[in-house]
Amino acid sequence: CLFYDLGCRGPMTRSSCNRILWNRVSSKTRAGMPCLGCTEPEFPFHDLMPGTVFKTQTVMGVPKELPTGVNRKDYALLTMVAKDSTPEWAEEDFFTV
Repeated sequence: CLFYDLGCRGPMTRSSCNRILWNRVSSKTRAGMPCLGCTEPEFPFHDLMPGTVFKTQTVMGVPKELPTGVNRKDYALLTMVAKDSTPEWAEEDFFTV
């Protein structure tokens, strides 16, 4: 997920990426592609300090801003489940030479 690792602002936008399913089956993020939240007007949220757009701002490991409709307790639970169920190959660096 680009939200936690790279500070993606997509979950805070009103983009329809996860609401409109392609062929009624999948969305961009479900297929492993980034959403289009960055196409929202006034992106990249000019209220942020320069240099922080693609850097997740956290407090004790929890992002300061969470996706719309998600509270901190649910986010912590979902993060724990996701980390526990991540296969080992997903943690490997595929780009080493």
